[in-house]
Amino acid sequence: MKKITFLLFTLCATTFFAQNKLTSSLDESFDGAIWTAANKVEFTYDDNNNLSEETTLAWRVGTSQWEKLNVTSYIYNESNKFVEELYQEFDGAIAEMKNKAKNTYGPEGDLIQVIEQDYINLIWVNREKIAIEYADGRIASAIISEWNGSAWILGDNSFKLIMNYNANGTNSSMTNYFWEGDWVKVERTVLSYDVNNWVTSEVTENLDGSTWLVENKKEYTYDANGNALTVKRFSYDDGDFILENEEINTFDTAQLMADFIHPFKDITGVDYLFSINGKINKIFSTTSSDSRTTYNYGESTASIPGFNLANVQVHPNPATDILNVSIQNGLIFKIDVYNLLGKKLFTSTKTKINLESLVKGVYLLKIRSEDGGFITKKLVKN
Repeated sequence: MKKITFLLFTLCATTFFAQNKLTSSLDESFDGAIWTAANKVEFTYDDNNNLSEETTLAWRVGTSQWEKLNVTSYIYNESNKFVEELYQEFDGAIAEMKNKAKNTYGPEGDLIQVIEQDYINLIWVNREKIAIEYADGRIASAIISEWNGSAWILGDNSFKLIMNYNANGTNSSMTNYFWEGDWVKVERTVLSYDVNNWVTSEVTENLDGSTWLVENKKEYTYDANGNALTVKRFSYDDGDFILENEEINTFDTAQLMADFIHPFKDITGVDYLFSINGKINKIFSTTSSDSRTTYNYGESTASIPGFNLANVQVHPNPATDILNVSIQNGLIFKIDVYNLLGKKLFTSTKTKINLESLVKGVYLLKIRSEDGGFITKKLVKN
């Protein structure tokens, strides 16, 4: 009987998570003492679970309200690849159209053309076109041309991208050329990989005559599942790399990102050719020294006003023995404490938590309110 109950519970849980959604992300800034809400992005999906809208809102301290800044809408074809992207900005309650992009796909389903347009004097005006060419089933090059009012031309803002590949099919480098009456090589990005073929570094170099000079670098580290745990950005000065910024991502390794409806899907087929996805498991947050993004699931903070990171206080943080959690305009139902591997360590129904059982390190708090909302917070134990 217990086995049957367990199987039914597992099936129900799997079905629930398959229908769950990443509904919003909250951006906060850190002034050295407290985290302050800055922006929020709310995600809407169509019946095929494709991202249909991204709405960006700004937190206004004076009114203690969210104010809409812009919205990006997506339209998809029958293959669930997006064919049109519309960007609008808000002037008060009115959305004003700004620009859009139209995608064209070839007979094999490959993205072959992108046309970008601006909305000027109530009409759509062409701005630039990206033409993509393939070889052996992979992108070989992309050329950006400009609209002169009657035709597409190569102009001052035109450039060409050449893709280079390793023998195993991974991207070895990307080289940029500017148009100056002819194509002039100016910049390249060189990629390195680990034994799992996960990108470990991206080094950007500028061409000075015949010599490639290092400009900056990104470095990535991963867990065993392929989640990008850290992203470090370096500048380069006088032979040395100088760390400018480090982002730390936290995940729930007990759950796959694929079990959720989320905005990180590759909707063109080439979305992650020029960037790292690194989100295999459910992502909780991205944190740097002065900013962080927290991802909210299942209509948590997006649907319940008054329960968000802006009005939940966790102090002191870092903490040594006792942690206090408080919330404005609501009551806390329970607090789950996780390690960075996504393992739940214990649950508390009190707002004063004893941390003596925890070793020094970084932890995640999943804070639930009585009205059903929840958020996650990072905790540092000294």
